[in-house]
Amino acid sequence: MGISFHRHQFGWSICILVFSIGLFSPAVCVDQTGNQFLSQLEQDVVAENNRARQNPHQFATYLEQRRAFYIGKQYKPLEGTIIRTKEGLRAVDEAIRFLRNATPLQSLEANEGLSRAAKDHVDDQSVSGKTGHIGSDGSEPFERLKRYGTIGGFSGENISYGLNAARGIVISLIIDDDVPSRGHRKLIFTREFQQVGVACGYHPIFQHMCVITFASTFSQFKHGSMK
Repeated sequence: MGISFHRHQFGWSICILVFSIGLFSPAVCVDQTGNQFLSQLEQDVVAENNRARQNPHQFATYLEQRRAFYIGKQYKPLEGTIIRTKEGLRAVDEAIRFLRNATPLQSLEANEGLSRAAKDHVDDQSVSGKTGHIGSDGSEPFERLKRYGTIGGFSGENISYGLNAARGIVISLIIDDDVPSRGHRKLIFTREFQQVGVACGYHPIFQHMCVITFASTFSQFKHGSMK
């Protein structure tokens, strides 16, 4: 799976890892009617993406703290599932170097329409048990976004499976173990992105999944609140 940064087109990639790290609680996200459109976990994922973008040096510290829990290519946290990685510390150390040299970027604004598109994919795969970016109806990420608004500039989608903690989701996408292009990381640190949508839910094989959609701009149609 590749990454495309062409205007009005999607770049996307996929991550399948399983581990848990602590959460961070941001402000509540509400729509124009005052209804909350993101769960607590989804808000936390927005916050952790923004923390990484705004303060990559701090995020590098989080990764440095993880190094002590690697034995060979296995990540063994004090609590949670043991992970057998493909690259081990090599990918972690590369991510640390990237973060130490990264320039801080603007935060992303949570967007209801982007989140609705993400939720469509979560709802679909919670039944089908499939993975990847193509829906059961054949829809690609940009087609799901177009159901809810007009995309301007760049857009992208990351998916995490097996994770149920916000920082763990974002860290796994930044490390990008066994993804030579580091495509998930590239999407998180795409300068042009201004808005983000998140939907997390059940997956029949990996138990948890989380879809994160990005856009430079997104003009949302006038729909009701998230279903």
